[in-house]
Amino acid sequence: MRKGLLLCVGFLLIVPLFAIAQEQNSTLRAYLEWRHQALARQPLGEATPHYALAATTRRLDTTSAQIDLVIAGKMQGYTLVIQPLRINKLADGTVSQVSVGEVSTMNVNGIGKSDDPNPLSSTSVKVRAVPEANGVQIRWEVRGKEKVDAQLVMWMKDQPETSVSSILPAA
Repeated sequence: MRKGLLLCVGFLLIVPLFAIAQEQNSTLRAYLEWRHQALARQPLGEATPHYALAATTRRLDTTSAQIDLVIAGKMQGYTLVIQPLRINKLADGTVSQVSVGEVSTMNVNGIGKSDDPNPLSSTSVKVRAVPEANGVQIRWEVRGKEKVDAQLVMWMKDQPETSVSSILPAA
């Protein structure tokens, strides 16, 4: 009887880990699909130097969200500034965004020390997200030879949402 209980508990732990792995895979797939489509016509093809940020957001509960990230490009490091948002579609079709909740900041150093022209790194971040937050802004600042800033504004729902932001630096 004890073995049966342990197997059941083990199964319950495996399912969430599998779900997290699937979301990270979907983030990587989104980046690879973007890279294939966006760089196909470049002289170096998929080896064209670039920066890209792919993100998958998912609300975990009323107070938190998970963001899976894939970052591409040779850089000294980067900073991510994550701000939960309340996104509203107005009657005239315009969209308004209001910052709600706490800003999260993450600094990463030493990305891109490989021979690959566009090395990849990935991470998963859990952020605080107040109940009224239905979106997130991810501001991405690349540190390197040139300063590069980009941002993604994404929905934050119970089901995963994936998007890619990219920059093709000047040669």
